[in-house]
Amino acid sequence: MNKIDTRTFIREIRTERDRILESCCVAPISPRGYIAYLETGNRLTFEKEYFDRRRQLSTLGLALCIDQNHIPTVHMLEMVIWEICNEYSWALPAHLEIEDSTGYKENSPQFIDLFAAETAQSLAEILEIHQKKLSPFIQNRIREEVERRIFQPFESKKHTKISR
Repeated sequence: MNKIDTRTFIREIRTERDRILESCCVAPISPRGYIAYLETGNRLTFEKEYFDRRRQLSTLGLALCIDQNHIPTVHMLEMVIWEICNEYSWALPAHLEIEDSTGYKENSPQFIDLFAAETAQSLAEILEIHQKKLSPFIQNRIREEVERRIFQPFESKKHTKISR
């Protein structure tokens, strides 16, 4: 990337950060997206909300790399992290096992798909890069949720060796 591209990229990150801060709102994820998938197979309702929230996470994490002591960014990033940690599942509804047409299987909150793993990786990377800026409470919440949603289910699953 040349200097012009870098300046443009930084300007775009700051502009998006400012938009997020001005809204002072974490992108919502409603139960309607889960229900829509169960009832009609519609993935788009949920996925738009999910990716909007992940975009906020990435934008604020990058913005904090640029403007390292910008307290409003830290606070908003912590709000986004908190809401991600509160999500029913980090996996997409289309990837979850359905119990019947009315709900998802009991293991859905700990189901690991590419998106759940990517969320864990993003949170872990933000924790590593911004650890000194994030409150200890938020740091612990990230560790607990990654452990509960990714490491424990992965380690408890019986894996079979594939022979060639």
